Amino acid sequence: MPAQLNKPLHPASYRPLLAWLLLMAVAIVILAWQFHRGIQFDTSILSLLPDEHNSAAESFANNRIASNASQRLILLVSGERASSLVAAEQLQTALQDSGLFARVEGKTDATQLSQLLDQLFDWRYYHLTAVDRAKLQQSHQVQESSLLQEPSLLVSAAISRLYSPLGGALTRHLVDDPLQLLDHWREQALPNQGISLQDDWPTRVEPTPMGQHWHRIVLAELNGSPFDMGYQRQLSELLQRLNNTIHGLSYTGLIVHATYGANQAQHEISTIGVVSLLGIVLLMLLVFRRPSYLLLVFMPLLFGCLLAMATCLLIFDRVHIITLAFGASLVGVAIDYSLHFLCHRLEQPIPTPGTAAARDPVTGAITLGMLSSVLAYLAQAAAPFPGLQQMAVFSAAGLVGAWLTVMGLLPWLTRRMPANPDLSWLLHRLAAIRSHWPRIHQPGVAILLTLLALLALWQLPKLAFDDSLVRLQTSPVSLLQNDQRINQLAGGASWARYLLLSGDSAEQLLQHSDALRDPLEQLLSRNPGLHYHSVSQQLASQQQQRADYQQQVTTVYASGGLLEQFAKQLGAVEISRSARADFANRANLPITPEHWLASAFSASSRHLWLGEFGGRFYAVVNFSGTVPANLVEQLQPLLQDAHRSDWLQLVDRPAAIGKVLNHYRHNMGWWLAAAYAAVLLLLALRYRLTAWRILAGPALASVLTLNLLALLGMQLTLFNLLALLLVLGIGMDAGIFLLNSRNSLYTWLAVAMSALTTLLAFGLLALSQTPVLMYFGATVLCGVILVWLLTPVFTLEDQHA
Repeated sequence: MPAQLNKPLHPASYRPLLAWLLLMAVAIVILAWQFHRGIQFDTSILSLLPDEHNSAAESFANNRIASNASQRLILLVSGERASSLVAAEQLQTALQDSGLFARVEGKTDATQLSQLLDQLFDWRYYHLTAVDRAKLQQSHQVQESSLLQEPSLLVSAAISRLYSPLGGALTRHLVDDPLQLLDHWREQALPNQGISLQDDWPTRVEPTPMGQHWHRIVLAELNGSPFDMGYQRQLSELLQRLNNTIHGLSYTGLIVHATYGANQAQHEISTIGVVSLLGIVLLMLLVFRRPSYLLLVFMPLLFGCLLAMATCLLIFDRVHIITLAFGASLVGVAIDYSLHFLCHRLEQPIPTPGTAAARDPVTGAITLGMLSSVLAYLAQAAAPFPGLQQMAVFSAAGLVGAWLTVMGLLPWLTRRMPANPDLSWLLHRLAAIRSHWPRIHQPGVAILLTLLALLALWQLPKLAFDDSLVRLQTSPVSLLQNDQRINQLAGGASWARYLLLSGDSAEQLLQHSDALRDPLEQLLSRNPGLHYHSVSQQLASQQQQRADYQQQVTTVYASGGLLEQFAKQLGAVEISRSARADFANRANLPITPEHWLASAFSASSRHLWLGEFGGRFYAVVNFSGTVPANLVEQLQPLLQDAHRSDWLQLVDRPAAIGKVLNHYRHNMGWWLAAAYAAVLLLLALRYRLTAWRILAGPALASVLTLNLLALLGMQLTLFNLLALLLVLGIGMDAGIFLLNSRNSLYTWLAVAMSALTTLLAFGLLALSQTPVLMYFGATVLCGVILVWLLTPVFTLEDQHA
């Protein structure tokens, strides 16, 4: 009859079992409650990052802008004139009928356009272009000097346009806009950027060697969160169907990138989880050769993940999809405890009556390993990275769940389980390897490791790190290029960098916006293809509006003014009286921000007005078109002007995030040192002066890992440093068990299997297309290999099989 793992359970051993049953029951209740409410997963890469240390005003602006920009979807239908028109109408109908959008803008009928133009004429007399102001000022100077022999340029141009092919439409406004000043301002207020209304559709006509290419533009506003995976799935299915039926369809928006990232993370969760699971299953069967052992190995993982998920859902509003992908790598750590537990049972199959699980040597080592690893994860949780805090909580809770399963459930399940028939073949090989393994007491080994450590430490400050946000980009180059092309064709603006304006009142804010107009126009003159978007293009300050009205009083509508010149040259003197009456009726009726915001005219620029916050008013200016790479540099003279410094600032989100990452990267060394110090103090309580042997392996492995990754050409980031906390936790487990068992062959077996399972789990993350996971995976892959090689070097000499 085979030997049995028949250790009688001490009464005290039931306490962990009861604790395990209670905790798992609570976790199941939490999960059931959360599933009933509906679990929401986060897919935004920015939610992984720490706060940008912005001022309250910048945070307010970023939040307002994000809420607007994230809801937009830009769609293009491209092709020949007739085919693109039919396809665009089909697209707009499908989008409106889907119920997935709050608003869809595309075809504009004549009635809508007429209403918009009529509304603009209610605003006449109060807005002039800078060019018209200069011409009026010049005409006024001519009138004052009595040099009337030279006709006004404005009058000549107005009469010429009346006799042009467009003159028919202009004759309707001979009384209310005789010099067509409002028409000039309308072109400024609604810049087309190469986009015009063709066949009642906003269209960009692009010349190509094969002829004209017509791009019909449709703008849609989402009625769901772009980071809601259910909404992403619905929209993806709709767009896929439209792609199959509408030729020449392309689209972009934040939700497109968020969906790609979510799908990628989901794919990697299944791929990494399944492949690592299969590898670990084969490894377990190869070693233990019994399915029952396989079940015992994976039970701590299963219940650990159960507790981890419940804990995250209880603490956080949303669980990030990358947390789940990272959680798939928990496989390699959580099963360490069951491996060491089972290997210890194989080593000591003879019952020890009256022994409590808490006094079993291996359970003490497992407990210490769990506490040390959880401490390392909690050090990661101290970093102000919401996503990393969530990963740390998931991992720490998972390890606690795995530990409690080993402490409470496995002793009960293994009471009558037969031992593995024969591991001698494997133990003999391990004994041969162990006998030849280098040890720190050997002079050659000590000198070599000392030189390696000194070289790695000397090289450490020279390692190049990249803190740019680009390193976290999950979207492929093709998707980014598509995004850039669609935005250029459709006139979409970038919100990565923008100007933030403020004022003590709405009027002062508008005055500040007016003051930026000339410098921004000069910027455009130096950068062909660049466009800016500002409230001042559609709404001037009350001060400027009154000045524009008064300038027309003295120059256009005064006796002998430009209106009379125009009427005489046109041969219609009678219109002067009607025009003056209409002008007088509009006195003291300037346009307020409230009027502008409530009008349909402001729809294209309303998002630039942020409103009041903290007793001040805010607006933004952003850029589109061909944005130069050195835009920030070109804006410096504008930003450094002392007269503007208290109300104008540049918000550069990529640079701000880069600064934050740089700041925390520099502080990461102190966090790592604090983690090592805390763990060393904990270990010293048990191992006294030999505690350093446990930490020497992961410490040396960490500095060598960074140097090795740099040597292999990887661009190092903050996330490589954060992954070193995991190397510390994994290395401590190996060191504790080897030191505690005095290099038992069964412990060597457990450590070797643990290292292999960790490599299968974390190593696969190195192949991830999600940058954060790839940095973690590559670091832990190298770190675990080095830990497995170095930790035995620092353990005690004494051995027994």
